[in-house]
Amino acid sequence: MCSPACIRVTIRILKILGYIIFGILAITSALCFLCVSYVTLLIMLPPLERVHIHYMTKLTRYLGYDNYERWDPNAKFSAWGAPYDAACGEIRMVLLKLDCMEPANTCMEKIVMFERDEWIRMNRSVQEKIFHNVSKECFQAMNDPIIRNQSFYHGRDCFMNVSREFCALDILYYLDSYYEFFLKFAMTPTQDGCGIYEKILSLDCQDSMEDFRESVVRLKLGNQTKDDYLEVAKLCDEMQNCINNLTTSCAISLEFKRKTKEYCEKMHFLASPFWQCIQRLKTENVKPDLMKYVCLIGHELSDDSTACQRFSGSSECIEGFMMDQCGFESVEGFEDSLTYLLEMWDC
Repeated sequence: MCSPACIRVTIRILKILGYIIFGILAITSALCFLCVSYVTLLIMLPPLERVHIHYMTKLTRYLGYDNYERWDPNAKFSAWGAPYDAACGEIRMVLLKLDCMEPANTCMEKIVMFERDEWIRMNRSVQEKIFHNVSKECFQAMNDPIIRNQSFYHGRDCFMNVSREFCALDILYYLDSYYEFFLKFAMTPTQDGCGIYEKILSLDCQDSMEDFRESVVRLKLGNQTKDDYLEVAKLCDEMQNCINNLTTSCAISLEFKRKTKEYCEKMHFLASPFWQCIQRLKTENVKPDLMKYVCLIGHELSDDSTACQRFSGSSECIEGFMMDQCGFESVEGFEDSLTYLLEMWDC
């Protein structure tokens, strides 16, 4: 039999062996975790080393591009770290023109030179104003059909690599085999009529048009407050500015442009102090001083059936009543607002 001293020594040796085995298992587990994490990061993250313009400069802040959240699970990025969306037949890479193309390098050289030579000698407001003009000049140059054609010609590999993420094999085969032929139609203005070049050009306004459509849907579902109308009006203005700044907007139907112009005007009107005053007077059914405002005798402000008759009467009387109730702001441009109101009501 083993003596008590022998038993104690055995127990101590077993404890030491247990600690050693536990330590080995812990180290092995940690190494496995690090390996799995490293492989996961390699697979999931875009290659940061190739982001050479979009994330390294101020340029996008002045060109109207938002700062996309790299970690947003819904955001899609090209291999160049730039957000994009694309569809076969109407391929659109949001930053393709800036990420891969020679004019982007020329533009950046110009801006860097400007900052080096002029930045120190100007106050901040002048700096930002002139920098905006420089970047705007560069951005407009990208819409020049000749520069645009050259850009896509020299950026063929960039274009094809991003297209492979989305397009079917037959379309990839066509682009790979007939790229120069594709450029002839897609990047050269059409001589007569409205062709592929003009349709691709109009895609620059696709985001603003979609934002506008979504705001209209939200407006129909919401309470239709002044802020709701202002939001739609703002997005509508942004969409119209985009369309108006296109070299040609022939790919966007005249009917769409006419209807959205009318809708924009209506949204601005519904958000105006003039309309908000009328709505408040109607909702609260305000009782006017009939000795002072004789044009309102026999009228209930909450009665829509007599609205045309009420506002088609003495404009000076109505204007004075609204100014007393809602302030001077509500009657600025009164005649124009009143004319629009009567037309909207088909009076």
